[in-house]
Amino acid sequence: MQNEELTITAGDEHAGTQKAYSIHQVKPEKPWYEIALGSAGLQPRDRGPTPISVLKILRWCRTACRLGVERYWQRRQLREMDDRQLKDIGITREQAEQEAGKPIWKG
Repeated sequence: MQNEELTITAGDEHAGTQKAYSIHQVKPEKPWYEIALGSAGLQPRDRGPTPISVLKILRWCRTACRLGVERYWQRRQLREMDDRQLKDIGITREQAEQEAGKPIWKG
């Protein structure tokens, strides 16, 4: 922080009652809004998204799409199985229909 001293003279010159007052003004190194944002845990948005975050989002989208397609095909195959095949894997027709009826975004 920077300190500035300001001297103010007040009174009557003719009567000889002048007094000098010193005022110390403290100026912060940063503007008040940057101090307020910093103390609130916020940062100004002066940069765009970083390349790393964009790559993470793209990987997440690719994984989500791959899982969705995989679930679609597995549930389609489950729906097409006959009772003997379902008995071999240890589930009933009702359980198979319930699983096959789920949307792809539910695991």
